[in-house]
Amino acid sequence: MPDKHVKPKHLRIDVYLDREHAEATDGGTAVRTMKIKAGMPTHPTPPGVFKISDKNEKAYSSIYGQCIDAKGEAHAATNGAASCHGGAVYHGTPMPFFTRFNGAVGFHAGSLTKPSHGCIHLGHGDAEWLFKNAPVGTPVIVHKSKPHAKPGSHQKGR
Repeated sequence: MPDKHVKPKHLRIDVYLDREHAEATDGGTAVRTMKIKAGMPTHPTPPGVFKISDKNEKAYSSIYGQCIDAKGEAHAATNGAASCHGGAVYHGTPMPFFTRFNGAVGFHAGSLTKPSHGCIHLGHGDAEWLFKNAPVGTPVIVHKSKPHAKPGSHQKGR
């Protein structure tokens, strides 16, 4: 779906977990469809109605990352700096264009093949677009599934 070149005025983001995509609409008109990868079964992305609360273009995870020891060897960290021992230094996983909408959960650039720990991964271009176009306060609705079109209805651009 083509992008509008005008910055949206009444943006809303709908996420459909079952279809692995999100739709940005402006006043009810679709302006962008984005492929997503959401949380894994042990760390699911929670459905619900939220609003974007803050944004950080160069965010790093405070929980997930690596501990780098004195030899330069990396070890997985799943509890932030508390995972590091013996002088190892914690390095959080980069989360470019982080756009928070529910506690620690938000959109950010990430893998579209591996599930997240609850956040919604977007491709880099989509994450950057969302970051630049969705102001704090933008509604985000996370749906478990997308309703199917009713017989006889017509959906444009699908």
